[in-house]
Amino acid sequence: MTRILKSALRSTPTVVVIIKGNPAKMVGMEDLADAYYDEIADYVQRLGFTPTFDPGEDMTCPDKSAAFWIAHSRGAGRIRCIDPKAQWRFLKFGDLDGVIHPVDAKWQASIADHRGSNEMPPKEHFEFTREQQSAIDKLVSNL
Repeated sequence: MTRILKSALRSTPTVVVIIKGNPAKMVGMEDLADAYYDEIADYVQRLGFTPTFDPGEDMTCPDKSAAFWIAHSRGAGRIRCIDPKAQWRFLKFGDLDGVIHPVDAKWQASIADHRGSNEMPPKEHFEFTREQQSAIDKLVSNL
């Protein structure tokens, strides 16, 4: 409840951009991926933010005016678009440099080039973990 009140009193922006990963790594798991992104959106909405989705297409940048960004997998590379002073508001999920499920981390570490590989990620790649929720909570508490 406190978080929602804090969010309601916060001045703009209140938009959170959820940057999706590579659709080629979702083939056959589209429902799982959609549910994952929807869970994240529901979570930030309960915190008083307005979630929006960015498809994370190559050579694109997310909305730079957002309160913060949550990038999944390939979307984590979009940090290049964010001013270095604002990068603390950029969360990476499903990426070895961010918050990642241990099974997903093991899979990614086992493949020299998991992004270039044709191998599909484990289902845990699309699991909204308690650690990911905590990362959002920590970021929000510092806004």
